[in-house]
Amino acid sequence: MHFLLVHGAFQKADVWSQVIGLLEGNGHYAEAISLPGRGDPSGVVVYLQDYVEVIRKTLQSSNRKWRLVCHSFAGIHGAIAVSESVEKIERLIFLAANVAKEGETTYSLLDESFQAQLRQAVQSATGLLEFPGKPTNHLFNCSQYDQLSEEAMKDEDERIKKEVLCSEPALPYYGVVRYKTDLWSCLEGRVKYYCGTEDRAINECQAARYAERAGVSPTWIEGNHQLMHSNPFGLVTALTS
Repeated sequence: MHFLLVHGAFQKADVWSQVIGLLEGNGHYAEAISLPGRGDPSGVVVYLQDYVEVIRKTLQSSNRKWRLVCHSFAGIHGAIAVSESVEKIERLIFLAANVAKEGETTYSLLDESFQAQLRQAVQSATGLLEFPGKPTNHLFNCSQYDQLSEEAMKDEDERIKKEVLCSEPALPYYGVVRYKTDLWSCLEGRVKYYCGTEDRAINECQAARYAERAGVSPTWIEGNHQLMHSNPFGLVTALTS
């Protein structure tokens, strides 16, 4: 099997390192991509279509068919990219992901606290293109970070700093979702939706609603929103089933 792994908000490709090791150890091919604008000091302007293009080009980069895994926010641009490359997809796997209807924006799917952060980022002269600072407990189930002093934060594990504490471009959240095909009909029988039993970012009702939009029911895996860390073995078992 060939897997293409797409991270969610505030993260980069590094988040998949354990999962890639397990997949490759079982004889599969796995590739993770970092979406543009994550922690980029140059302040490059990034839009939703830029995310879509990175995924689409990777899907089209070889003759293989992919199992595309989209975590969290990546459910939006991953599905758009798939609508332009349906023939390259063996399976589309949503991992606690947002699933949008035609014409929606990601912004409309977010809770009020995240919307407020977006508005502040867009309106601020110094934070126009990214969210500054550390992630929130609500989004990432990382309450311990809220208790860390600035000095202690500097001493935190390097993996956490690279994977979680990167900046997040704000403008892609305002992009309007447009699918190139009748996506869900084209993918019938090729979609899965997985969610963690302890996920506080995507609750049970949200998971059921998003999965229904994709024509499936959610399957639950023990762990939190970051299943690639909280239960990589269980996640890989699900991805390869």
